[in-house]
Amino acid sequence: MSRPPFPHMMERDVPLFAAFILSGDADLYTQWIFDLHVGFGQMPEPWHTPAQIIQLLELTRLRIDAVGLDGGYPTVFEVKPVAGLAAFGQIVGYRWWYKELNSLEPRAAIICEEIHPDVATLCNAFNVAIHRVKPATVEGIFQACQIVQADCSQLIVLPDLANPDL
Repeated sequence: MSRPPFPHMMERDVPLFAAFILSGDADLYTQWIFDLHVGFGQMPEPWHTPAQIIQLLELTRLRIDAVGLDGGYPTVFEVKPVAGLAAFGQIVGYRWWYKELNSLEPRAAIICEEIHPDVATLCNAFNVAIHRVKPATVEGIFQACQIVQADCSQLIVLPDLANPDL
């Protein structure tokens, strides 16, 4: 892929997010926001120019993979092939920052193919939904793009030598 159709998602995340969109679980979301920046970023050193400071602050802000809106009510999503403690920490942090900046606590969810059993226990304890999916095919990615109105025009799929069925 030259440019992911869902901004900010890594190449291995795209087929998982597409599979979620194609599942019945995503039907309740009527709008999607991708690459939502939260937090304030890391303060650059004072010798940077004002333009560099603005750029560096923006580049170091936290980024939520996706926010799904259900009647205006948000759910923040983290997408990872294998959800470990890092994914859990990210989604809990994103939920906190979203509430801090928007005065509304969103639901939180992780989309993954696999999840560490201890992390699944933490997700249950902290009210983080888990959506386990198998990666979508190339056709599925294009279908998902149409559903969420993402731009797939520059999506270039290179042959996956490890998986010749794609």
